[in-house]
Amino acid sequence: MTASAQDFKAVVYTGKTTPLVKTTTVAKAAESLQVGKNELLVEVHACACNPTDYKHFLVGWGTAGCTVGSELAGTVLKVGEGDGGASARFSVGDSVASFVHGGYTHNADGGAFQEYVVVPQATTLNLGRKLHGVPAAPAPASAEGEQDVPAGSAFDTFEAATSLPLGLTTVGLSLHHYFQLGGTDSAKNNSQQWLLVWGGTTATGYLAVQIAKRVYGLKVVATANKAKYGKVLEGLGADAVVDYRDSDCVEQIRSVAAGAGGIAYAYDCVSSDETFNNCYACLREKAQGKAHLNNLLFKSPDAITSRGDKDVSFSGTLAYLAIGKDQDLNGLIVKTSEAMVKDHNEFWALAEKLVQEGKVVHLPLSLLPHGLESAEEGLSRLQEGRVSCHKLVFSVRNDKE
Repeated sequence: MTASAQDFKAVVYTGKTTPLVKTTTVAKAAESLQVGKNELLVEVHACACNPTDYKHFLVGWGTAGCTVGSELAGTVLKVGEGDGGASARFSVGDSVASFVHGGYTHNADGGAFQEYVVVPQATTLNLGRKLHGVPAAPAPASAEGEQDVPAGSAFDTFEAATSLPLGLTTVGLSLHHYFQLGGTDSAKNNSQQWLLVWGGTTATGYLAVQIAKRVYGLKVVATANKAKYGKVLEGLGADAVVDYRDSDCVEQIRSVAAGAGGIAYAYDCVSSDETFNNCYACLREKAQGKAHLNNLLFKSPDAITSRGDKDVSFSGTLAYLAIGKDQDLNGLIVKTSEAMVKDHNEFWALAEKLVQEGKVVHLPLSLLPHGLESAEEGLSRLQEGRVSCHKLVFSVRNDKE
């Protein structure tokens, strides 16, 4: 496959619930795609499936014909100019992983699930090495032909790299921008502060535990199925793991931090009404200091059923704002800001370095076997709740080594 091909494949929304998506042919040459300022043209080698990929169509943010997908990894074919002229971060031939706003009416051609796509530099990681595809296993791990890839930090395959950029963007905005945890000596200054990660085995929570410890030096308590995943999360940096199924889980979490000023930060990576209220209940009392609660679905403070005597600031993270563009969500304009973009860029430089140095661990992966045709199966599993503590990915190019 080359950029001179006269057409290429892409996954688009059907406008129906079954099937939700289909693979189609884009009748244009990849080399004809326009690469603007601070953008890259990427030949896609692998993609990851995320809940946001189907939720966009359920809430009407995307319409029939929109290209689908938010995470990809591939090879740079063209580099657009940066703000200061020629982009210094990227060169043709670089292996990269990108987060894009797919399934979105106002970026209809920009979804991840296609053979070629133009991506923003702001949410693209330069992996700093040449990647290849996951080597074929001697035998498939399942009857469906799937291949299991264990958690790891080498990031020498496109399939591993594609699992990172959305989660890292989200965690960066939440912790670096909304919680304002960055700055000089942040790890030292935060060493006695406690962060609760509710949903430690979600794709976002799995990364949040690591970033909170390795970048910001926080003490971390995470929720999970403790018997199954407690040791995993402790290995990633969690100081304590509490089973969310325990009837006294809130009391257990509060007791973990009782001698250290209580829980100062709560990061709700599940963001249901129940988890939002539980996170609030875990936060420290007003007499112990200000507390902060961030969620991923813009939950309103009005959803809190029992306030108590707390001084809490609320925030919700929309990762797409890191790209630097306001987002039109069915007529609701959610604005980005210079401060947000600045904080994202500062965090992104830190995150890229950690990934290049092998200091971030990706979730276990399930490699779906049918390329772009795997998108429907992957999104169906996510929608049906059949994915836990692993990420669904698929190869787009057959470039295994």
